Amino acid sequence: MITEINDKNLKEVTISALKANIFALLLIFPIFILFILPYILLWKIDSLLIGIRLFIRYVIIILLFGITMHEFLHGLTWSFYCKNGFHSIKFGIIWKVLTPYTHCKEALNVNIYRLGTVMPCIVLGIIPSFIGLFTGSGLFLIIGVIFTFSAGGDIIMLWYLRKVDNNQLVLDHPTKVGYYLVKKYIAKN
Repeated sequence: MITEINDKNLKEVTISALKANIFALLLIFPIFILFILPYILLWKIDSLLIGIRLFIRYVIIILLFGITMHEFLHGLTWSFYCKNGFHSIKFGIIWKVLTPYTHCKEALNVNIYRLGTVMPCIVLGIIPSFIGLFTGSGLFLIIGVIFTFSAGGDIIMLWYLRKVDNNQLVLDHPTKVGYYLVKKYIAKN
């Protein structure tokens, strides 16, 4: 059992912000095929344009609420599994690049880390996209698409975590896009 987490028992896994942003741009194609194209085929372009106009009208409110909720959902999910609960969660903004972040100060089982990583994409992206697709609400579709796209960095982290053993402990990286694997728990492959 680990009594102390320090530099000696951590393996850093990070990705550059540029690479994460390039990956996010590549999400345009699957998002278009999964959500926008079927929506247009089902509900016609006019309904989508109404949703876009509504989104533009309320863009500041939607984005501020969505960005805040995105980070809150990471923290809330992780906090349920932290020894110190919400006290182990830190929120902030990297002002140099105007990027909000959530950091979990405790090592978590990789499956819990994955769950907290994907939660904003599901709640703010995929669910509203499907609501829009099935109800014909262009606004819900646009909100869902925007927040699925904005979860690009989270999706690439899930990709990096795909081969990590399910018993692995993961510590969120405090300053970079990434995490640490706690070495004592690194599975031998």
